[in-house]
Amino acid sequence: MDSRAADEQKYFASLPVSQYPLQVNLEFSNFCNLQCAFCINKEPFFRTKGFASGTLIDTLISQLPKTTIVVICGTGEPMAHPKFSHYISLLSKHFTQLYLITNGHFLSERTINQILHSNICKLTVSLDYFNPAKYKQEKNGDGTRAIHNVELLLHMRKQVKKNKLQTIQINMLAQHNNEQDIIDAINYFSPLLGPNDYIYSRNIKTLGGLVHVKKRGHSYTWTMLDQFKEQIKNDVDISHYRTENWIKYLGLKQSLSKRLVCRHPFIYCVVLYDGRVAACCVDFNGSLIMGDLTKQTMKEIWNGPTYQSFRTDMRAINLKKYPICVHCEEWYKYKI
Repeated sequence: MDSRAADEQKYFASLPVSQYPLQVNLEFSNFCNLQCAFCINKEPFFRTKGFASGTLIDTLISQLPKTTIVVICGTGEPMAHPKFSHYISLLSKHFTQLYLITNGHFLSERTINQILHSNICKLTVSLDYFNPAKYKQEKNGDGTRAIHNVELLLHMRKQVKKNKLQTIQINMLAQHNNEQDIIDAINYFSPLLGPNDYIYSRNIKTLGGLVHVKKRGHSYTWTMLDQFKEQIKNDVDISHYRTENWIKYLGLKQSLSKRLVCRHPFIYCVVLYDGRVAACCVDFNGSLIMGDLTKQTMKEIWNGPTYQSFRTDMRAINLKKYPICVHCEEWYKYKI
C-alpha cells in the first residue's frame, strides 16, 4: 500500500466524529421528470415517492449549525418540488453554503433569478449527453431544452453582479461512443463559462450494485479519461474540462488494491424527503437508515448507537451486514 494511503487508513481508523455532520445531502423529492437508463428511480423496486415537508426544512434549520453544507439533491429532481423556491429562501436565511444538483429542465428566468439571490454557491447540472437524439434515448427528456436552460443560467449570472453562485459544473458522462458528445459540450459551453466553472466527466456508477451499467467498459478507467483529455487537447480548449481521477487527486502512486475505510460515515449523511436519515448518497433506495428526524434529533441520530455501530464496522472493513457497501465503488474517495 502507498505510504500516504496507509497513513490515511490509520487516520480514519481512529477518526473522531464531529458533533454534527459537516455536510447534509437533502432530498427535496424523489420524483423525477426523466427516466435515465443508469438510474433506479424508474424501477418498480424503488421506494415510495413523495415531497419534503416544510416541517422537515424547519427541523434542519433549527438543529444544524449555520456552517453545515447543505447539498440539495437526491434520487429525484429537486426543482420539481412545488415549494422549491420557498424552501431555498428559508434555507438561505440560515445556512451559508448551499449546493444544488439538477437536471436543468426546470431552470427558467424566474427560478434562475431566485437561485442567484440565494446562498447557492455551487450548481451542478447533470447534462450527460449533448446530442438531443441520444439524450432522448438515454434519459427520455428534451436535451435541447436542457442545453438552452444551462446557457440561460450562464448568461443571467453575468447580469446579477452580487450573486453567490461561484461554480457551475456541467456533468458529461464517460461512456463508450460518447466522446463526441463530450467534445461538443466543451466547444459549446467553454466560451460561456466563468473562471471557476467546468465540464466534468466521470464513469457511470452501479450505485452499490443496484444498477446494471450496460455501456460501462474497461477502457473507461480514471487514467483512460485523462488519456482522452490529452488526446483532444490540440483540437479542443480543455481549460474548463476536468476528468475523474482519484489516484491523481489523492496523490497516490498507483491504483488502490486494498479496500480502505470509507469517509462517508464520518463526514456527512443523507436526509430523505420523509425525514429518515441514510448513511450514504449511494444508497438511493434507503437501505442504510440511521434514524428518523420525525422521532429523533439530528444530534441524537448522528451520535446514536446505530451510527456508532455502522462506523465501527466501516473502520474494520466489516461489510457483511451491508450488501450495498460490498459492491460500492465510492469508498476510494477518502481524504483527510
